[in-house]
Amino acid sequence: MKGQIIVQGRRYEYTLRRNRRARRLILKVGPVGDIVAVMPWRVSRKVAEEFVLSKAKWLDQAIKKQEEKPVQPLVEFRSGAWLPILGDMIQLLVTVEKDRQRTSFIEEGNMLRVAVSQFAGVKKALAKWYWTRVKGYVKKRADDLADQMGLRIDKIVISSAKSQWGSCIKSKGRISIQWRLAQAPLGVIDYVITHEVMHLKCSGHGKDFWQGVEEVCPDYRERRRWLKENGHRLYWR
Repeated sequence: MKGQIIVQGRRYEYTLRRNRRARRLILKVGPVGDIVAVMPWRVSRKVAEEFVLSKAKWLDQAIKKQEEKPVQPLVEFRSGAWLPILGDMIQLLVTVEKDRQRTSFIEEGNMLRVAVSQFAGVKKALAKWYWTRVKGYVKKRADDLADQMGLRIDKIVISSAKSQWGSCIKSKGRISIQWRLAQAPLGVIDYVITHEVMHLKCSGHGKDFWQGVEEVCPDYRERRRWLKENGHRLYWR
């Protein structure tokens, strides 16, 4: 569900999203300024919209804070650039072939060769490559963690969501991880995977939940802090 709010003369679109685990209304501003209101299942849309309006002053401050952050993506779209991938680095080599019908990418050692018909296609090719690489890692890591915890995952989804790094639908045994995390340090990726797998056991963010996360990631607070401070750099403008 979508809505709009005017803050200091500027119009913003926000998303209303129901969550069975939510116990109260929560307003979030994502890494790239997207606004999401998380609402308990039985809260009406009218009440949620009134809640968002009541937070106009907070929204104004949160959005300004986001805009003040330096926009320096971790990825550079140029031949010769070094790309962060699953805690490692690989060098990008771009070849432009005007008659090429289909974009391709090939890994050779620590080199990623991308062939495109025009340079504008590099970003799309890299997004596909990151998606493919992180999918294999997430599946293995999540399955291993679930086995250790005596849990079962029925489905793993790699998403392009902008408002959350991961999600879990406990009733369906499904977890979702955002593909952009492939650019983050490996410990950060593992923290997000651990967080979502733990939700298959604990619905909320209570004491038992965080104790379980800490058993797997003793330094999870530092990993969360990295995401808070650098998460916006995983998005490509």
